[in-house]
Amino acid sequence: MTQITLVSNDEQSFQVERAILKQSGTIENYLDIKALLNYTRKTIANSFKGKTGEQIREKWGFPNEFTPEEEAAIKKENEWCE
Repeated sequence: MTQITLVSNDEQSFQVERAILKQSGTIENYLDIKALLNYTRKTIANSFKGKTGEQIREKWGFPNEFTPEEEAAIKKENEWCE
């Protein structure tokens, strides 16, 4: 089995378009390239750090699946963790 070693600073690594990151996760999963899949997932997760749900949805183009009422209820339920 071939090993892939990626050596770089996580903040500056994998600076590619978000669409490519999304697609590469699917490809890596299909091809069973676990090391690269884990690295891609970590890169995406790191891009979420310190951002609100709204900022993440805007950056990544995720739709907001909650009504304003549902979102308010969720925020109220999770006030303890803010």
